[in-house]
Amino acid sequence: MRRTETALIRLLTIIVIRLLRVMRDQVALVERLRSVGMRATPQRLAIASELFGNTTHPTVESIHIAISAAMPALSLKTVYEAVREFEKLGEVRLFDPGTGSLRVDPHVETDHQHLVCNRCGSVRDVNMASAEQLVTRHDHNFKIESVDIILRGLCDSCSSTANNKKRNTNA
Repeated sequence: MRRTETALIRLLTIIVIRLLRVMRDQVALVERLRSVGMRATPQRLAIASELFGNTTHPTVESIHIAISAAMPALSLKTVYEAVREFEKLGEVRLFDPGTGSLRVDPHVETDHQHLVCNRCGSVRDVNMASAEQLVTRHDHNFKIESVDIILRGLCDSCSSTANNKKRNTNA
């Protein structure tokens, strides 16, 4: 029983820390919006709360679907506009990984690259400290402002599914 209690306490601690981080991020966003003359509307705050701490690089459409259950009057256009506003503020980065949908990356604190699954379209962050060095090694009288490298392949889940299908056809 003691082991279960310890595990539960650890889980609750993680949840509280994440909630505090989201609350701190939301307070900072409200201040940031007001500092540039924008209102912290319920729609903007709902969109922001869907993004803070999100590591899945959601599509704008998936953000809309997730929020529209609680806010049925929320339009897809409003979500697009809010995400673009957040991008201008430097709160998120928008990118097209070639999966047919624009993705929102709320992880803007550090430079990173992306792993994209060719089968399911999932996107994950990967830190590649050498990416900038790779590009700067070939100067070509060109001022580099950003580096975007997308590594494509199969995620763990799709890779194991592909391996299982291969085994079954060979059996």
